[in-house]
Amino acid sequence: MESVRGVNVPMYTTLRRTTVAFTMTMEYFLAKQKHTPPIIGSVALIVFGAFIAGARDLSFDARGYAIVFVANITTAVYLATINRIGKSSGLNSFGLMWCNGLVCGPAVLFLTYIQGDLKKTIEFPYLYSPGFQVYAT
Repeated sequence: MESVRGVNVPMYTTLRRTTVAFTMTMEYFLAKQKHTPPIIGSVALIVFGAFIAGARDLSFDARGYAIVFVANITTAVYLATINRIGKSSGLNSFGLMWCNGLVCGPAVLFLTYIQGDLKKTIEFPYLYSPGFQVYAT
């Protein structure tokens, strides 16, 4: 969400639509998976359409764009890795998510503590409000 500070929401959406192309590239490099020409054409059409949709955005923030592209790359690496591990380990989607939570959970909890987000969450005045609980779930 850091990139939304520097890039407006329509351009963020446009740039995030290119994640599919990044994922295909990462799958090729990490798993040597080759895609058929119709799939490549479909992805090219999606990316082309995304750029047409975002072409009217005249603002440019290099930092915001860089963060979006880093998010695209990390998402692509994550998806390609999960795909590869899922095939080699025999785990289903739930098992992979469970392992991911066990491995990443402590690090994320530590980072939220260090950045002060955990304290802000606990001190949120409506955290235990029934109305907030209904909408939060």
